[in-house]
Amino acid sequence: MTVLRIAAFSDGNQGGNPAGVWIGEALPDAATMQAIATEVGFSETAFAAPAGEAWRVRY
Repeated sequence: MTVLRIAAFSDGNQGGNPAGVWIGEALPDAATMQAIATEVGFSETAFAAPAGEAWRVRY
């Protein structure tokens, strides 16, 4: 499991829209996603996991 804190539309480390991005082997259940998002501290948190040849993403 990896959790990144990124900022979209930023200029280096300045400004932008912060978001959390969780990357794991399988998507967690809804309660776990809410707990992770709370820990990350951003209202925008995306969860990504491989799904066959593609990826599944939930916000």
